[in-house]
Amino acid sequence: MNVIFIAVFTISVAVMAFIEPNAVVGAMTVGGRKALELTFSLTVIYAVWLGVSEVAEKAGVNKKIAKLLSPAVDKLFKNADEETKKHLSMNISANLLGLGGVQLSEGPRRGRAAAAEGSAARTRRVRRRRGEPRAETA
Repeated sequence: MNVIFIAVFTISVAVMAFIEPNAVVGAMTVGGRKALELTFSLTVIYAVWLGVSEVAEKAGVNKKIAKLLSPAVDKLFKNADEETKKHLSMNISANLLGLGGVQLSEGPRRGRAAAAEGSAARTRRVRRRRGEPRAETA
């Protein structure tokens, strides 16, 4: 993707320099200024959301939403233990509040482990139905 971006940028600057050489520096300056404005505005928005998430966490809003989501998480992740379900509920509630960048790293990892465990259990059930011998575990 970087190669494509660099190629498009280089070709654009070359064509612009050939057609209108005086506008190249002006366009690059305006583009740089717009990029900095966007960076600063997104940084401010992200800082505000981090503050809101901190207030929501201290007020217990995340835990309340996680408790509301627990029936759905129980149905989706039947084989997961309670701690895993709690982390998954917290991640879902953070996503619903628009705080996807502030997720707990524990939730997705535990979710993958629970999904793998559920997949292994399904495989064992299918093999038993087919009458296949059990696989030896080391």
